[in-house]
Order: sequence, then C-alpha cells, then structure tokens
Amino acid sequence: MKAENIPLYNLAGLKNQTGNDDDFLQQMVILFIQQTLENLEKINLAIQQKDWTEIHFVVHKMKSAINLFGINNLKQIIVETEELSLQKTNEKKLIENLKFIEKVLNECIVQLKIEFKVE
Repeated sequence: MKAENIPLYNLAGLKNQTGNDDDFLQQMVILFIQQTLENLEKINLAIQQKDWTEIHFVVHKMKSAINLFGINNLKQIIVETEELSLQKTNEKKLIENLKFIEKVLNECIVQLKIEFKVE
C-alpha cells in the first residue's frame, strides 16, 4: 500500500459518537467537506487582506472539526496557528502554517470524497 493511500484522518471517534450510523456519518462527511472548503476560502481572503482576527476566528472554528475527524498531523499546528494569529508577530510562519493546513485538508477532502463517494 502506498503512503498516499493511507487516510490522513481517523473516523473511529466520529463513528463511535454516531453509533456507527452510516447515513449520519455520510452527512457529517459532506458537511465537513463543505465547511472546510468555505473556511479555506475565508482564510485565503483574510491572508490577502492581512485580517489576522478573521484568520484566528476561522482557525479556531476549524480546530474542533480537525479533532473530530482525527486529522492528527494537524492537531498541534492548528493550535500553534491559532496562537500565531493572535500574536500577529510572525506573519511568515503563520502563512506557512496556513498553507500546510490547506494542503492537508485538501488531501483529506479528496480521500473522504473517494471513501464516501461524494461528488
């Protein structure tokens, strides 16, 4: 199995919370994809406008979804990014983190769409 075939997410916690209800899980995945794409757009717009308050708000909002979907390689960086957006002192590191988060989330979306057969 190739590394890119290994899911970047772990749905064990979500499946447990939903009682393994496949329909509800499908709805949660669709909602996650929609909200994540919207949030990534908001972040990219906020970066262009240098709106660190908006970045902080959106990153904070995304943190719970990242935890719920078990995207473990983003758990630490999302906390760091949230803090950087508050401090407003290291713009370069903040933007690097946001681009990494975007890359990982976009890959998660691709994987989720394949696994759950979402358009």
